[in-house]
Amino acid sequence: MPPKKKAKAAAAKKKEKSPCTKYFERLSEAVEQNTEGLGYMLVRGVKRNEDGDEDEDDEDEDDEEDTAAKNDSYTEEQVLHMRHIIINQQGADALEEMQELILGDQAGEGGLMMFDTSFSYEVLDSFDTFFKLLKKKKDPKDKFNYLFAYTHELKSNDVWMHDHECGWGGHKPIAKLAKAWKELLVNDDATLGILDDFSRPGIMEDLQQFKKQVEDIEQYEEPDIKFKFE
Repeated sequence: MPPKKKAKAAAAKKKEKSPCTKYFERLSEAVEQNTEGLGYMLVRGVKRNEDGDEDEDDEDEDDEEDTAAKNDSYTEEQVLHMRHIIINQQGADALEEMQELILGDQAGEGGLMMFDTSFSYEVLDSFDTFFKLLKKKKDPKDKFNYLFAYTHELKSNDVWMHDHECGWGGHKPIAKLAKAWKELLVNDDATLGILDDFSRPGIMEDLQQFKKQVEDIEQYEEPDIKFKFE
């Protein structure tokens, strides 16, 4: 191929957007098209490559140029492995409220938090409070936002799963939470207020991660935990 044609071909290839760029452009467009959309939350990063590395873990250590080069190197398969949830104002408010319910005075601190065995029992008490709150929500959109917020905060602040005493009884409220999800997820996206192609897959991945967490909880002599949300 003549040098000029080679240069043009190289320039055209260089201008072609990477799968990662295309993905985030679609994600940003989905946020903009959602009149109540505030932003998005990452649930799962890109698929691991052959070396076992994953994208989101090391970005803080890279400079802007290195991060851009890394993003451009991801294949379409790696990029499509990602899962995001678009957050609206109601969802953001519910997340803040559920964080306060679960963490109490430590909510919003963001730094080093202190927990002991009593935290698992505080979480158990929060289940009772949450189910009473959820029962008052009649709109499926409200139920969806509160179920997501509460489950996500349980998942994010998971000390209670690892530090509890024999006979704590966690299997019962966790099964009840799964039932609430199963009943809600039969609704279509419009009924739940999901206005994009990203959030339901993101929610399902978030729930799968939570399921793995809670079903791995050591139960001693109590029944195994089952989170049957599907």
